Amino acid sequence: MTTQIIDRAVAPTYDQAMQAVSEVEKSTGQRTGWNVYTGGAGSAASGWTPELVDQLKGASVPLMAISVPEQDFTDYQRAANDVYTAVEGLADFDLLQMPRLFLDMEAGATAGDLAENARKYVAWADGLDSSNQKGIYGSPGFLITISADPAIGSEFWPPSVWVASTFWNDPRAENPYDIPDFPEGLWYLPGQRGWQYATATVAGMTVDLSVFDDLLVLVS
Repeated sequence: MTTQIIDRAVAPTYDQAMQAVSEVEKSTGQRTGWNVYTGGAGSAASGWTPELVDQLKGASVPLMAISVPEQDFTDYQRAANDVYTAVEGLADFDLLQMPRLFLDMEAGATAGDLAENARKYVAWADGLDSSNQKGIYGSPGFLITISADPAIGSEFWPPSVWVASTFWNDPRAENPYDIPDFPEGLWYLPGQRGWQYATATVAGMTVDLSVFDDLLVLVS
């Protein structure tokens, strides 16, 4: 089973959020929710508050969560600090029961040489805690490079990925395990994939649209 997730760094009002959920559900026939920006040292998001999240939870809107760390993955201590900040953000929003907290690594990981950045990621990932709760949001090229580099052991692979690969500009009923140009054999098990597939106008807002395996989504 899959869930559509609406993503916008600038928080909607509650009414906008519910209108967007209604429009995407009508277009796709799939259950629809929102991604929550919980902070992070690299985040430019605004307007996301515990009060809005409580309203969405009260309306049984499915939720995802993302934190944006510093986009320089070279430092063990920074990674540890980033994870601490990310978990602290989940607590602030009363989302500690979230199946996965995704860390946004797209901006820093797609610039320059992918192999070099993938190795930097290893140094960063070594500072992650062992709760297995963290997933990575990143480009297909970055994620594929991590998996293909013989110098990167599978113990450094994120347990789940949110693949940033936008193809369309409208809501569609999609499958996170059927991503064009992304290998079927990577992160293919239940609970391992989300896919950002579109940038669209919904309820008068420009948003990104993703589809997730239900096992990654928090439903109140």
